[in-house]
Amino acid sequence: AQQLGDERPVLGLQAIGIDGAEPPLASLELIASRYVDELARAAPRGPFVLVGYSVGAMVAFEVARRFVHPHAYVHRVVIVDCN
Repeated sequence: AQQLGDERPVLGLQAIGIDGAEPPLASLELIASRYVDELARAAPRGPFVLVGYSVGAMVAFEVARRFVHPHAYVHRVVIVDCN
């Protein structure tokens, strides 16, 4: 992320429940819906490049599939080590 410079903002999403502040979400669908909401709130216009590692790769793919916003789009989805 540091190598990207200031041209493109970077937003990291931490797995819900990992910090113990709230319980983990029960399904991939719920996680993706929550992340879509977070992305739309943080950067409503996009374009988005989504990167997911391991299980996060499946989440990134589902977020891209669900992301519907009138003025934003997902430019690319990068899948890393999806098991």
